[in-house]
Amino acid sequence: MKKEKRSYKDDDGRIICSMDVEGMRTRTGQVYRQKTLPSDSSPTVEPLTRSQIKHFISHALLAVLVLGTVFSVTWIVFTLFLTKVLFR
Repeated sequence: MKKEKRSYKDDDGRIICSMDVEGMRTRTGQVYRQKTLPSDSSPTVEPLTRSQIKHFISHALLAVLVLGTVFSVTWIVFTLFLTKVLFR
């Protein structure tokens, strides 16, 4: 006994999100192709200049140093709290 396919009033047959994974078999055997934008509408990306690269690297290093300092200070304060207050 075959299941009947449900039909909905608001279904227009479009695929919202294809859950097909390349390399896996699909239930129906159909291959869905995603619509791509024409190449004219794709944004152009300009390469970074040397000064922009230096600013990017310096800000990334600054962020790492700030986060490392915050985590280190937190760990030290937590250890001092445990040894001086909690385990007394």
